[in-house]
Amino acid sequence: MEFNKIVIDRLEPIFHKNNLRVVEQFNDYLKIESDKIVLTISHDKRENSNSFFIGIKNSSLYQINENVLKDVFNSALKINNVSPDVFVINLALFLEGEGNQLIIGNKDALHSVEKYIQNESNEYTAELVKNQSLDAANKAWEEGNYKDFIKNLDKIDRQKLPSSYDLKYKMAQQKLK
Repeated sequence: MEFNKIVIDRLEPIFHKNNLRVVEQFNDYLKIESDKIVLTISHDKRENSNSFFIGIKNSSLYQINENVLKDVFNSALKINNVSPDVFVINLALFLEGEGNQLIIGNKDALHSVEKYIQNESNEYTAELVKNQSLDAANKAWEEGNYKDFIKNLDKIDRQKLPSSYDLKYKMAQQKLK
């Protein structure tokens, strides 16, 4: 059975009960709307993965994955790396339970998801910047470019680095005097 048919068979009663209507549909993709929200449910055959996005109508959509289920909604349901059938069954359980606030358009629930995803994104970006600065600092140290070494380490919270970097930092400062 095609993914969209599995979704419709299992979730249509939930959609109907919450005034949601399917506005776009392909074999592996559905877009569902109400007056307040938009959600998409899809399956990628190449990667054998499923996805669920939700957001306020005419705004950004946010992906709901197991981390969001666990950390925002305190749910232990599995939706990552599961078959389409299990994904849809667990999605239905979520939407009938903890996730019902999302599909009725509760702004607090939607804001909690947005805030969580923004925090995750910020942490990921900070880690990337830290790693890039650390790589640049190490390269500068190897080249004897102490000015750039200091400049790159100043971009990082040095207290989270091994103590060897403190020693190198002090040595670089002395070399520049």
